[in-house]
Amino acid sequence: GSDEVTNEEMNESRRVESLSILLKRINSDDTALAVSSAQFSGDIYGSIFAALSGGDNAKASSIALESGNPRLSLMIASSFPQARSYADAQLDCWHQSGAETHVPTGILRIFFLMSGSMSVEDQMFKSNKSSYGINWMRNFGMRLKSRCNMERSISSFVNQYNACISSGLAPSPKPLYVDNVSFNESRDTNNCTMYQVLNHYANHDRDLYEIIAPPGHTIFRHDYSASFHLSSALVSISDATMGFYKDTLVVDSVSSQLVTMGSWEWAVYATLCVIGGQKVSEPFAHARSLQAKNIIMRNFSPSTDPLANQRREFLENMGIPSVWFHEACAYRCANEGDVVGYVDNIKRVSLQDALMTLEAAIIPAMLLESPEKTLELLDAFNSLITGESQNHWEKPNGCGTIHRFLILCKRVEALSKVALSDISTYRDEIYELNDNASSLADAISNITIPAPCLIMKTDFMLKMSPRDFLFSEAERTLSLLRMKLHALQKNRGCATDAPTLNNCASQLAFDLSCDGMFGTSIVPTGDSSILRGRCGFKI
Repeated sequence: GSDEVTNEEMNESRRVESLSILLKRINSDDTALAVSSAQFSGDIYGSIFAALSGGDNAKASSIALESGNPRLSLMIASSFPQARSYADAQLDCWHQSGAETHVPTGILRIFFLMSGSMSVEDQMFKSNKSSYGINWMRNFGMRLKSRCNMERSISSFVNQYNACISSGLAPSPKPLYVDNVSFNESRDTNNCTMYQVLNHYANHDRDLYEIIAPPGHTIFRHDYSASFHLSSALVSISDATMGFYKDTLVVDSVSSQLVTMGSWEWAVYATLCVIGGQKVSEPFAHARSLQAKNIIMRNFSPSTDPLANQRREFLENMGIPSVWFHEACAYRCANEGDVVGYVDNIKRVSLQDALMTLEAAIIPAMLLESPEKTLELLDAFNSLITGESQNHWEKPNGCGTIHRFLILCKRVEALSKVALSDISTYRDEIYELNDNASSLADAISNITIPAPCLIMKTDFMLKMSPRDFLFSEAERTLSLLRMKLHALQKNRGCATDAPTLNNCASQLAFDLSCDGMFGTSIVPTGDSSILRGRCGFKI
């Protein structure tokens, strides 16, 4: 029938009650202060009204009972419909008898509030705004309690309060941090954040940035930390949106704060969030991704940050690619002069950059000092070569050429240890190696050495050998290798030491037979290489 309450009406009634409870909790400190102030000045009815205006009926009833007003205490403790009927009856009695003008203001405020009327409060605020000591949330809470039936909704209360503000009958919804002196209604246009949320619920025409703007909840106008979380919550439950510019403003501000606080991993998370509620374009998403990557590049430092691995695990679980962390480590090593560390990390990011560093800084020094370790290193890199890096690997002055050269040296060394009686079985291999040596010699002789281009510092202990010196040594060694292979083709013996960059002098370092190629004896071995001496290496 007509007396039945629909589910929507019941839900709206619950929303109103929940809002009343929330306002009571928010106003608890202000209410307690007002009660204490009234009690200190001896205003019993003022303290009862202060408790009622804050929604604390139990406190108001207790004060009334302790002050010798048991009937008033009982009326306050009664349910709202009963209390309202008692208050209406008493007010009618005072009005008909003409005693209303003689009743103390404190008692009138109590009875008018309990009757559901805000006329006294409206008149007091309109007559003297500066002395009206109740903030907008207590005033709004009183209006919620003054509802006459269950059909009233939060939207209707908000619209009613807006009308009261326009008519000068209710306090403006200024933020809690603003006092009566510093708030200028004509200048400060930002209302309290909570009131902005209520207006958005009532009218659905508010821009999200207007709701979450920092002046609505903090004196620091550039502190967007609370705005970030508030906007994330509002977007999930409403249709509020915000433009990309303001979205970026909030995210950048929060990210900067988090980095300053040392929580840069959360800054990465915040940067990848879109809080405006709108769909993002691919360029916008890419820009945010680069911004998040830059935060990692600047702050990820396993050598100085004991929590670096935990931060990395958190971000990788979130979906951040591990290659970002290797790149960050690579450029940190580059800044610290750690060439080996740079190559070890950058090879997971760009194999071509790793090869360029190998060619310019590591291979020249390492090859002259330890060809065996150089071959192991290049073997490892050869297994990684794919796609685009293949061309760089195969270029004449690249790592691939050095790799083939070292393999050739190793194979010739193995052949030099074969007995003369068995050397004929390796005839085909000898011809193959001779062809390889010739092709390598032709390739190296035509190399144009570009100036090294390192994007990093280098350790002062690192021997930066000129690459033209390196290839000069390689040409000399190849000449010796070809002569040795020629001797093997003639089935003549060789020196046991293979002609490598470590033990070859700049003269012939082996003999071809007992009487030698030149008739009698071998050329003296162990002579210093002028080029190797120039590079600072021992032979």
